[in-house]
Parts: sequence; structure tokens; C-alpha cells
Amino acid sequence: MRFLLLLLFVAGCPLEGPGKSSCVVETDCLDGYSCVNGLCEPACAPATCGMNQCNMISDGCGGQLDCGGCATGEVCSANQCGPRPQHCTNNVQDGTESDKDCGGDCDGCANGQRCYSTNDCAAGTCENQTCLGGRWTTAAPMPTARLGGAAVLGPDGLIYVIGGYKSMGGVTGVVEVYNPATNSWSTRAPMPTPRDGFTAVLGPDDLIYTIGGHYDYSVFPYVDGNSIKVEAYNSATNTWTAKPSLPNGRYRTAAVSATNGKLYVIGGYSVNPEETLSSVISYTPGASSWTTVSASMTTARDGHGAIATSDGRLYAVGGYDGTNELNTFEYYVPGAISWNTLPLMPTARKYAGTVLSGGKLYVIGGSAYLSANVRYSKANEVYDPAANTWSKLPSMPAGRFDHAIVTGSDGRIYIIGGTLEGTITNTVDVFTP
Repeated sequence: MRFLLLLLFVAGCPLEGPGKSSCVVETDCLDGYSCVNGLCEPACAPATCGMNQCNMISDGCGGQLDCGGCATGEVCSANQCGPRPQHCTNNVQDGTESDKDCGGDCDGCANGQRCYSTNDCAAGTCENQTCLGGRWTTAAPMPTARLGGAAVLGPDGLIYVIGGYKSMGGVTGVVEVYNPATNSWSTRAPMPTPRDGFTAVLGPDDLIYTIGGHYDYSVFPYVDGNSIKVEAYNSATNTWTAKPSLPNGRYRTAAVSATNGKLYVIGGYSVNPEETLSSVISYTPGASSWTTVSASMTTARDGHGAIATSDGRLYAVGGYDGTNELNTFEYYVPGAISWNTLPLMPTARKYAGTVLSGGKLYVIGGSAYLSANVRYSKANEVYDPAANTWSKLPSMPAGRFDHAIVTGSDGRIYIIGGTLEGTITNTVDVFTP
């Protein structure tokens, strides 16, 4: 009997269901079986996309396989491409359609049309039963969870995330770099002066300038402290250098690099004297000092966003005036005598993220606690300069504020770190317009 049992074990493990034979190595199992967790299991044969298959199908091994879309004039129904059903061309809503001749097994619904799920939309996301342009995905988390840092697209196409505040360890100067091509992070030389609440911008000289930051509240009355600091990072040499300090400290300020070769620092909060600022200063790389711009914003603000566009305009939006969260929006042309007001942003917010992508201005996340009792906003709104209008886009997966934000070289928008539903986070959400 002992000899018979040994012979069965050596011969392989053909049993299925309860009582499978045990195994140690792959050769213990018969052909067509694999040794999985000590038991002979039927071997996994990865699937391939068959003729006319479309969208996501099972890969036969516990995952999914993307078989792509259908040819023009065809629709994907039950993962199979075929002619558009006759009911998709009768100009009325029927069957599985979400709107007139769209959704279900018909062509996808256009942005602004009614939908039941994101699968109904030709592109974009179904939110509140309406197709909205763009979709959210996630990227590899940042190594260091933090808020109040800054992100900049470097001249090498990599994304540099600098400084901020950690839940353990406090203010940091850490620099971590994200490579979109490999979805991976690496570390660079830290910022010499650890800071949070500063701003950062890529200058025309390909240096990354970190500007302002938190004032010193260890004494009273408060003093500027690091809020006057300016340091520049050279990504080619992985080195930092000190630059001329600001004429007055600025906390939660915003900076842009304009088409005229100058850096502009716009608004912010000062403690010497204590006030929310409407003033603007400029710097020409290589100069020995900053210059005060004669035209101040119409609205004093901190915790706001700022953008420079290719036509030379400088935009400022949202923020906090010391009493209220703002939805005011304005622009300035360098050399002009004043700023000009624009249509109000739909959702008043502070500590949001503001970027430019495809010539449009995006404001994402933030805090609308005072104006709407929303501490962690999911709002995603875009301004189109050509139409001079705002539109709502698919909300962030989860509300957050005080995050870093940057547009990658491929036009995708990266939301990095911040305070997410009450926790300092290292998550990275990516929006594809």
C-alpha cells in the first residue's frame, strides 16, 4: 500500500475539486495543471482578443484585457463589434439609449448629454446623469505624504515635488521626482530651507524657483522668517543656489513665469505688516533685486491660483481675503495700468490647485468651508479664454486641499499630496482633459 501511494504521488496530481492532490513543485502535477499554493490547479491560459471583440474582456487569469474600440460606423454590444442597430438612427430615445440615439449599444453620448453610466459617454465621465469631459485615473503614490508643497514640470519632462509639511517630522525640504513614462519616483537634493506654504515656478533660465513660505510665528509679533526666501534648483546639476530675497514676506502666494522673461509673484499674506496682499512684484533672472509692479490686483488674496498664458496675460483666481473664500477672477497684461475683472468662478475656494492645459485654466479641489460648508472640495472647473466662460468637469475622486498640482508634458493634470478628507496624503490623482 505504501508503494502504491508513492507511485500515485510521483505520477502527478490529476484530481480536481475537493481532495486535490498536493504538490511542491510544478513537475509534481500532470500536463495542463500548475502547482498553486501546494495544490494542483488547472493551468491558466491567457486569453487574446478575438475577431470583432471590443472593450474590456476577461483575460482568463483573473484580470482584464482591453480589446479596444470598434471601427467607424460600428458599435460595441456585449463586447462584440457590429453594425449600429436600427433604433440608433430613428432620432428618438428608446431601448437602452440614454439620450436621443446615444448610449447603451448606440454611439456614445456627447458631453452635456444624459447618461446612466460612464460607459454611455463617447469620452469623459458620467456624473449626475450628464456626460462631462475628461476622466480621472491614479498614478504611483508619492514616497513622502505632505501638504503645502509645490510641483513643477522640469525642463527634462519630469515632475518635481518640493517641500511641504509632513504629519510626522513637520516642515520638510524633500524633493521627489515623478517620471510619467515609468510611473515611478526618485529623490533629488533637498531644498536648503525647508518650507511650506511657498510657491514654485520654472524660470526662463530652466531653473526652478521656490519663493516665499511660512512666516516665523515662534515670536510675537510675528516676523517674516522664511517668507522672504528665494532659492533656485538646477535639475541638470542637482544643485541649489540662493537668489535675491523678496522685498516683503509672502505666505501662500502665487508665482508665474511670463512670456516677457520675468517672474511675477502675486498677492499672498504678510505679517510685516500683517495684511492680505494685492500687490505684485517681478524679477528678471540674473538681477540683484525684485521690482514692485505699479498695478495691484483689484482683490487682495492669499491661498489663490495664478497662471500666465502664451498671449502675455497673468491670471489670478480664488483664494482668501482674510474674511471670505473667493470666486473672483481677474487678469493683468504687464505694462498696463490696472487689472481687469472676468466672470466669477462657479465655486468659491481657497487652497485649490490651478494649472493651464491646452490653453484652458483649470481650478481643482480646495476648501469651500466658509462659503459652502465643504471643507474638502472635489470641484473641478475650467475657464476657456476663447469663450470667456467657465464649465464644470468631472469631480475629483475624493475632496482635498493644499495639494500640489502640475500639468505634465502630455497635457494630463497631476494632483499630488495635500489634505485628503482630513489626512495628509501621498496619493496622486491624474485628470485627462
